[in-house]
Amino acid sequence: VPRAPSQPAPMLASRYSAASLGGHLLRDCLRLRHFKQVIFRNIGGKTINTPVDCYFTLSQVESSTATTTSGSKLKHKPFHTSRVDHRTLNPAWHILTNLSPEGKYDTSDANKKSLHICIYVRHTLVDPWRLHFSKTFTLGNLDFIMAMSAGDTSDIGLCGENTLLFVLKDGLYGFPGDLRIPPRPPLRKTGSRPLKITVSALLQQHTHLVRSIEAHQALVSERHRLETDLNSVLSGFDRSVSKSRQVEASLSRLKNASVSMQSEAKSLKSRLKLIQDNRQALKQRANIVLKLYDEMKNRHAAKPKSVEVSRKAAREKLVVNTQLYLRRLRMLSLLYEIYPVERIRVQGMESKSVSHLYTIRGLTIPDSLSSATAMEMSIALGYCAQFTCLVAKYLGVVLRYQIIHNGSKSWIVDDLADTPQRLALYYKETNAKTVIQAAVGMLVVDITQLLVKTKMHRKIVESTGGLGSQLLYRLWVLQGQIRPRNS
Repeated sequence: VPRAPSQPAPMLASRYSAASLGGHLLRDCLRLRHFKQVIFRNIGGKTINTPVDCYFTLSQVESSTATTTSGSKLKHKPFHTSRVDHRTLNPAWHILTNLSPEGKYDTSDANKKSLHICIYVRHTLVDPWRLHFSKTFTLGNLDFIMAMSAGDTSDIGLCGENTLLFVLKDGLYGFPGDLRIPPRPPLRKTGSRPLKITVSALLQQHTHLVRSIEAHQALVSERHRLETDLNSVLSGFDRSVSKSRQVEASLSRLKNASVSMQSEAKSLKSRLKLIQDNRQALKQRANIVLKLYDEMKNRHAAKPKSVEVSRKAAREKLVVNTQLYLRRLRMLSLLYEIYPVERIRVQGMESKSVSHLYTIRGLTIPDSLSSATAMEMSIALGYCAQFTCLVAKYLGVVLRYQIIHNGSKSWIVDDLADTPQRLALYYKETNAKTVIQAAVGMLVVDITQLLVKTKMHRKIVESTGGLGSQLLYRLWVLQGQIRPRNS
């Protein structure tokens, strides 16, 4: 409730005669740094009947991009946001720092340098902020009302609903027509007759004034009590609203849990039925097994000697096969120790790539199969041929291409061709390069056949270069199957 004025307010200054009032700034000289306080009186509306929280923002606009309530649109984001004033219908915000951007606002460019103020309100802490008041104005359109200092709002007078006022450096400014000043009561013409005032009348008036003051104080105290009760009721209502939301959330969680439990119960019922069916099937199978067991028991009782003889023969056969398997493993392990194939990691000089080099007894087979290392290549091919022959004999495998081992001058024969050919597995000056390449390719096919026999062909994952590297890589993979174990 606005406070009644203590004395008649001065007349509003004329729009174009502001300089006639002494002591206040000229309208064209008003700047943002002169702002000291923003006052908003009698917040009202259809949805506002109790004190609310509120704050305001200031932003600069231009009329060229206008689409707001006053025909302009924000050019920049708000350059000032006030503090929040809690639980009030008559907020007053003090501005402690100078506002920016700074500028001079005159009538010539007032449309280009306008200000837009927005006031936001909310009822409770959980409610969202909403726009309550929005207005675009220029400093040149404000009227000087009265001289006052920031914080002294006792002599403002009667205000209408949603009245916006500004306290500048020199006094109070507002929009024309917003501040309602009651007219001065006319003076009573008494003429020449003297006033008859008695002591008893003065005492009665004094008593009446004292009683009215006491009644006013009682009303004020009652109002404060009602405001505190209202605030407590509102806080209790806010707490009840939050508790009701928590209860709704817990109910929704319980509902979801009940739905999931129902689905789990259905799945458990179906599983229980499946278990019962499986149990009946297992009972039937158990009965069949018991019948077969009885039949076997009867047969065993009828022919006990023949069964013992067959078991003894099977046991002896198993012992012999185990001994042969162990002997073959020992022979293959010795063969690996005689002809070891090793892999050496090679780091590139210029690039960071890493490659592998394979050797058999320290000798390599070049991918080009050239004559630069003819003697070493022939010896390495002889080692490969002998190792392949011995592994094929130990495993009982008939090779695709027959190998004739003769040390560093071994041969390989293609018996399945139309005319049997015998190719040298060593370097000769009379042989062409294609001949030795074909011989090495046949040896690679034989080693691949041994890998398929030992089920090691699936482990060939490395892509190698020429025939020499492929040959030694496959021998290395094959030796991974027959390497001796610690046990």
